[in-house]
Amino acid sequence: PKSLAVMDELVDDHWQYLGAALKYLTLLPVRALRIRIFCAIPLFMAVATVRRCEGNPDVFLAPRPVKIPRRWARGILLRSLSLGSFNSYLQSWYRRWQKGVLDRPSPWRAVSCLLP
Repeated sequence: PKSLAVMDELVDDHWQYLGAALKYLTLLPVRALRIRIFCAIPLFMAVATVRRCEGNPDVFLAPRPVKIPRRWARGILLRSLSLGSFNSYLQSWYRRWQKGVLDRPSPWRAVSCLLP
C-alpha cells in the first residue's frame, strides 16, 4: 500500500539521521563514558524502533502502537552500559541493526557473553 511506501521513505530518512548520531557518539572521548552511554541508549532505542517499523503494516493497522519488545530494550541498555566505550563495537552493532542481521551470531558475542 501507499502508506507503507511513505513509511519506508521516512525510515530511509531516519537512517541518515541515526548514522549522524552514531558518528557524533563515536567522536566523544572515551573518558566521557557517562556521556557516551547517555547518548548510546536513546540512539539504539531509536535504531530498534526504526527497524521495527520498517515495512510493518501494524504501524497503521494495529490497535496499539508498535513498540520494541522489552527484551530488546534490556539488551540495548546492557550493551550500551557495558560496551559503550568501544567505537568498533558500536559501529558494528549499528550496521547489524541497519542490515537487519541481528539473528546471525555477532562477532562480539564472545565478549558480551562474559558480561553480567
